[in-house]
Amino acid sequence: MANCAIVGINWGDEGKGRMVDYLTGQYDVVVRYQGGGNAGHTVINDMGKFALHLLPSGVFRPGVMNILGNGVALDCENLVTEMETIRAAGVSISPENLMVSHRASLLLPWHRELDALEEARLKDKMYGSTKQGIAPFYSDKYQKKTIQAGELLYPAQVRPYVADTGRYLRQAQAEGKAILFEGQLGALRDLDYGIYPYTTSSNTIAAYAPIGAGLPTAKIDEVVGVVKAYSSCVGEGPFTCEWFGADAEKLREAGAEYGAKTGRPRRVGPIDLVATRYGVEVQGATNIALTKLDILSLSL
Repeated sequence: MANCAIVGINWGDEGKGRMVDYLTGQYDVVVRYQGGGNAGHTVINDMGKFALHLLPSGVFRPGVMNILGNGVALDCENLVTEMETIRAAGVSISPENLMVSHRASLLLPWHRELDALEEARLKDKMYGSTKQGIAPFYSDKYQKKTIQAGELLYPAQVRPYVADTGRYLRQAQAEGKAILFEGQLGALRDLDYGIYPYTTSSNTIAAYAPIGAGLPTAKIDEVVGVVKAYSSCVGEGPFTCEWFGADAEKLREAGAEYGAKTGRPRRVGPIDLVATRYGVEVQGATNIALTKLDILSLSL
């Protein structure tokens, strides 16, 4: 079976989580390969409505292994809270369906504090961070100052999930299992190819998926680029299609355009085809999944 990456074409919030949930029935493994708890993947299924920030969106499918790869910013505190929330809704989460790479670095409380302090220092020139510690975390990682999950002995809730996920993925590849790589945010937030410096601090593009997942030899056969029928953006930076006033509010309310992590209103406007074409190019999309087309009939 083919390996596939599901990625965002625009600024994020395109509907990747529900697309992963929809397609996971065709895959054996789902891997998150970058980012952390700074974005939310909303999944609506028979069990309810869920906003996943760290857990891969395949956790609702029995028989699917979900992996947090070495490229993920691993916030153990938030991960445990998220696992408890999902379990309370009747979803089974155990080492049988969730693994954490022993090479994933830990995002720690002071990373969040530094993030908030930096946004306060920038004042009117801030980047629009979610203040989840992502930029300070990746800064420490590339300065080789982080602690890896493989060194983790506490808390006991996380330790049983930590494993050599690279070995697992290599074995899965050798057995011909199908792997789904789940991207976070969108092409325009990629550190190298996005609207710098209004980007995240990791690579959101599909080409990075094998590296961040822990399987650099993987071949990605298909790239599903998720595009929303209109544009939305959380945070600062250029957003040339932006609407304001009553039109923006009507579209925002119709599409429930509020951050899954922060709850703050998203900037909205009509679809930006120039930005979308660029996103398709850098993601190498072989398929397009168009979401929220129905919202246009409710808001226009």
